[in-house]
Amino acid sequence: MKKLFAKPIREYCDESVSKVLPRFARVPPPAPTDDGSWPAARAYRMTVAPDLHLYILLVFMRHDQFAFEIAWSKSDTPPASDKGVFNSIPESGEVRDFLSFLYANKVEEYDPRLNILELPRGADGKPEREAYLKWLSEDPAPEVFLPRIHSGIDEGMMKICKYAVPYFEKIAAHYGYEIKIECHPVAA
Repeated sequence: MKKLFAKPIREYCDESVSKVLPRFARVPPPAPTDDGSWPAARAYRMTVAPDLHLYILLVFMRHDQFAFEIAWSKSDTPPASDKGVFNSIPESGEVRDFLSFLYANKVEEYDPRLNILELPRGADGKPEREAYLKWLSEDPAPEVFLPRIHSGIDEGMMKICKYAVPYFEKIAAHYGYEIKIECHPVAA
């Protein structure tokens, strides 16, 4: 993830989570693992009880993409790798679900440059050096990409409210906690 995009994505995500899901507080993300899962750039936790914690994770992926994942755990640290199936309640007491079907942006949504995958390629399949260096040096203006980043995160928050919040409430009910998670999505 380019620093140009990473910082405003993290900052706007912090702001959005605090407004949209006020019971979720920012916490340190889980440490990266060797299992091929993407490390979280941000983690937000809602503590239901000392033995039940709900998480929203902002994950940076290759090609300047980001996604939201959700997790729940009986410990106060989010699970570090993909486990389980969305909307399931595994017996292990923790799960981290990749919500790509709910929201994983495409870099084209906020970066108006040619997609890196469309750069001219050499015989080895790698981007041609000249084209790649030119691509790296051409950053879009903030007034172009910031509104696009904001709308992408807003869309992600709407989908978290629509799909993840009911799942979190289902997890809590499974463990004997009746909760109602306050959610105020921004209209996209």
